[in-house]
Amino acid sequence: MREPLTARQNEAYEFIRDRLERDGRAPSVHEIQAALNVRSTNSVAKHVNALIRKGYLTREPHLARSLALADDPSGGGSPTLPLIRGPRSEAPHLLRKRPVRDLVVDPALLGGAPAGECLVMRLDDDAMAPDSVFTGDLVVVHEAEPESLQRGRLVAAVVGRHTLARRLFHTDGGVLLRAAEPRYHDILVRPNSADAFIVGRITAVLRSLEA
Repeated sequence: MREPLTARQNEAYEFIRDRLERDGRAPSVHEIQAALNVRSTNSVAKHVNALIRKGYLTREPHLARSLALADDPSGGGSPTLPLIRGPRSEAPHLLRKRPVRDLVVDPALLGGAPAGECLVMRLDDDAMAPDSVFTGDLVVVHEAEPESLQRGRLVAAVVGRHTLARRLFHTDGGVLLRAAEPRYHDILVRPNSADAFIVGRITAVLRSLEA
């Protein structure tokens, strides 16, 4: 049975747990210091070490932001994202209903986005090859509405049966998707299009390298 926590230890634990669940990674020492309103990082270390000693948290030595919940099933606080592959054009909210499997990823690959708003998709063409993004690559995608995405942002889109990576540009008629490879034509995605939609911004590319 775990030792009980003091009021301050419980406050630190709840803050760290909330950030792990919300962001997929632990807060920094200075973020914990601000949340607890303590004067020094030594006080933070004291509370964190107590939580580790009492069995509430674990930590990888010599690694920054490596705090994790001791009973976290993903092991190490890394977020688990659904892998979506081969979608048909459909409403964006249906993507998560057809995951191939789940992948545990490094939280640094989320680009600061909450893990609950991210997924992994496999790309279907080489239109972004000049930017070192290729057919078959897995990309981490932070789901977002097109209106919230900056001009030129690398995004993932579903067009017909294909998942594509493109640069996004806003136009009067909708959203223009532009390839880095000149032989690919621009794609105009109109509002409420029946055969295409923007999934969100790409935050990372995952690739298996053959020997």
